[in-house]
Amino acid sequence: MVASETCAFDLIEAQYVRDVEPGEMLVISQDGLRSSHPLPPQRIQCAYSSTSILRGLISLIYGHSVNESRHKLGKRLAI
Repeated sequence: MVASETCAFDLIEAQYVRDVEPGEMLVISQDGLRSSHPLPPQRIQCAYSSTSILRGLISLIYGHSVNESRHKLGKRLAI
């Protein structure tokens, strides 16, 4: 299973294994899973992802808690 939110794995009791890396492409077919890196790795985090995910209390993005990121962003905006 591939998902945009880690909490999706909880719903079906699947195990979170790893993030899809920046620039990585996953191909899932009858032959199995194949990973390649056709693009140069760039880590540009989407601000929308950190603020819009409904289940942010339990989701991770780039290995960081979405909820914690929201609190840090709020503190920065309040200054």
